[in-house]
Amino acid sequence: MESLHVKQREAESRNFVSRYLRYNDWGFSTPIKTSEWSLSARPLPDPPQHVLDDRDVSATLASHPHLFKIVTPVNVNRLRELTSTHPNQPFVQSVLRGLEDGFWPWASYPTDHPSTHETECPPPSTQEQRNFLLAQRDTELAKDRYSEAFEKLLPGMRNTPTFAVPKDGGQDLRMVTNHSKEPYSQNSMVDKTAMGKVPLDGMKVLGEEM
Repeated sequence: MESLHVKQREAESRNFVSRYLRYNDWGFSTPIKTSEWSLSARPLPDPPQHVLDDRDVSATLASHPHLFKIVTPVNVNRLRELTSTHPNQPFVQSVLRGLEDGFWPWASYPTDHPSTHETECPPPSTQEQRNFLLAQRDTELAKDRYSEAFEKLLPGMRNTPTFAVPKDGGQDLRMVTNHSKEPYSQNSMVDKTAMGKVPLDGMKVLGEEM
């Protein structure tokens, strides 16, 4: 018994951690968990009134609803049941509403921005990149994450440049969507100060819950 006790003390003196926590303990204090943060989180925003009143946007949504399907793997009804007793119902209801109707990214486009704008998108530089992008498109369509094709931008729409870049030392490709392409980029319309920060549960939190 004494021998075991000595070995245990020696392990502790070497900053020993349990096997299930190994590589997930960096000596920092436990961060706030997402569940704890949700108790005081502010509700997620709805679209501002001037967007709801935009005639171009309203007309396109009404005439082409099939292009704006809300697709999520989350079982919203089950989530509603599980969170029915959550003490921060304004936040919970805003999340449920977003899952059903779509989320608004704290954005507000300036009055000097055009309602519709087509950003220049350079074509793929190689046939390999073209084939890769087409394959990625087909994958997204099959999973219902891309809308069906249409010939030109509808009123209130803006396009986002998408292209392929090398990864893994040029051995493969990855698709990049540039939300910062100017002019009138999507990222420039997002109020980053209003977004705040959301704590995401990492491996350290997961390990401590095991």
